[in-house]
Amino acid sequence: LPALPSHQLEVVYFGGCGGNLHLIVGKIDENLRYDIWELKEDYSGWIVRYYIDLRSIKSYGHGHVDVSCVVRQPPKEDEDEESMLAILVVDMKKFVAYNLKDHSSRIFHERREPYLPYFHPPFFETLADVI
Repeated sequence: LPALPSHQLEVVYFGGCGGNLHLIVGKIDENLRYDIWELKEDYSGWIVRYYIDLRSIKSYGHGHVDVSCVVRQPPKEDEDEESMLAILVVDMKKFVAYNLKDHSSRIFHERREPYLPYFHPPFFETLADVI
């Protein structure tokens, strides 16, 4: 991870997507950029694969930004490869899809009331769910 004292870093997301494990880290004193680390396929270490530049989404609001997750978007008809998206929550009301490859973004859902996130463990269908 970055060569900074750990008390200066904030982990904002840790999770898997499409068989890859991601860790999103930001500097506590600088809320404008998050680095997205990905675990190497051979599990030998972490590499910075993407980053989020929050300056590009300030037009959606001036308040707090939460990183909800990282997802893969299947390729569109005219594209050859899939996109990697970070789902951001801006001002607890706007859900933004942030493209990690070209740094474009768009609001895909907006709420009137603030979104209050709660911890939801991932759901895995098992035989116990059938019984």
